[in-house]
Amino acid sequence: MNENDPIVVDGAPRELVLLTRDDRTSDTAQTVAAVEQFLGPDNAFSILTLGTVNSWVSYDRINAACVPQPFVMSQHPAGGDPVQHPWTTGMELSYSTEARLWGEWIRHNLAEHLPVRVAGLVADHYFGRTWEHAFGEWAAENTDVVSEFNSFRHEADGRNLQGRVVAAARSEPDVLIAMTATDGCAQTITEVEAAGLRDTLAAAFVTTGCEVADRDMAPAGTAAEGWWIANGGAKRIDDPQYADEPLMSLLRARMPAGTSALSRDLFGTGFRHGFAYVEALRVAAALPGGLTRTNFILAARTLDIRHPLYLDGISVRMNGNSDAYLIEGSQFSQYDAGKRDWVQVGGVIDINGETPNCEWNYRAWLSGRRPRGWEAGISNLTPGKFATVSGTMGEPRAYAAAFRATSTGAESGTWCEGLPVNIRTGYWALASGTWCLFYDYSTASWQQSDAGGQGFVQVNDEPVRLRVGQEIRLDDGDAVVVATYSGERVYKCRLRWTRD
Repeated sequence: MNENDPIVVDGAPRELVLLTRDDRTSDTAQTVAAVEQFLGPDNAFSILTLGTVNSWVSYDRINAACVPQPFVMSQHPAGGDPVQHPWTTGMELSYSTEARLWGEWIRHNLAEHLPVRVAGLVADHYFGRTWEHAFGEWAAENTDVVSEFNSFRHEADGRNLQGRVVAAARSEPDVLIAMTATDGCAQTITEVEAAGLRDTLAAAFVTTGCEVADRDMAPAGTAAEGWWIANGGAKRIDDPQYADEPLMSLLRARMPAGTSALSRDLFGTGFRHGFAYVEALRVAAALPGGLTRTNFILAARTLDIRHPLYLDGISVRMNGNSDAYLIEGSQFSQYDAGKRDWVQVGGVIDINGETPNCEWNYRAWLSGRRPRGWEAGISNLTPGKFATVSGTMGEPRAYAAAFRATSTGAESGTWCEGLPVNIRTGYWALASGTWCLFYDYSTASWQQSDAGGQGFVQVNDEPVRLRVGQEIRLDDGDAVVVATYSGERVYKCRLRWTRD
């Protein structure tokens, strides 16, 4: 831009200066140090970060300094938090949007099967849990498309994956989504094939975390044939069908000889972000007051452009605080094992403005408390379903159920049958004759309630001791776990709603 079409302020060109520091993509201590250098001696106009954890480890500090952190190179939905982090924006298709696009693809392409049963094989890390939560929310909102969503969490390293695939097969899904990334992609596909599950499905999806075909899909061989992916809406820089487009021609001319496929893709990613960044600079420079940090973040949050490196039909648009995601559309492709590559099938689906903003607390996540998570020491616990907890207490066995507090949830429940998925926000108390357990993370064991009407429940992974008549307040989004045990008969852990 400096050489060909510079940013002009007050009639004079302004030179862009790019400062770079290496944080090794996983060393958050180096990220923090680099950010402090940018905020201090460098007096950087804005800061671009790459990577999920690296981007969020310093975004509180960057926002406190009122410095723009635009177009973060991460798909985590925390980039869409204009209330708590107004100086931070994302760009790439977020995991939350990706999950909603799976649902929209099902709506458009499996009409003869609707409503469908969906199974999710969920890697137990923040990627997997984010996809799981987002798709679960969409499914609950669209019961005409998804009649049942069952998630089957497995260890991130795949140790218990085989058993979870077998459990998923027993749920007889119409659609399967492998909510994993990189090394887990081929392993999951192989296990699904070995279990004979793939042959019974109307469709099977992997995530954008599996998009690098040679690395993520090819190791599964022919078992990967026909799996679907939402590619994120961007044009691939090495796709010959775009070779004659002006910007693509420029990029190809600037590409170093012998560049690998992955490096070419990253080269294109850099130009995608750079193009949006410069367009926001141009808008900011034209606003009253000129090129200030405030004008720049206002421009970024209201950007609405035609981006030459995104497919036609993909909106590149944000709308202030009401819509904090720039890209909310994608093409869909199937894996071709013979070509060892993705092949686009059909047009694009764009849901611009439909992804809810994400008020996300990095420090709560870092401490291990997952306010929007469902698991509480039980690997297969899902909303509104009981899980048998064996091997921790011996006999009698324990049973547990998980819920989320919402304004429209149920006001009561025995929770041995007819389980509600959500319970109402407000104040809750133990019912009489209650026997409750809680999972003690410090000892990695289940603990029994006291006799005489006392008990434990678990809120956001923290045990809460209650007596009959004592109240606890549950706010919107709180994750609640109740557990009970059985001897000769099943005892009950019962809560009752008392007031707002």
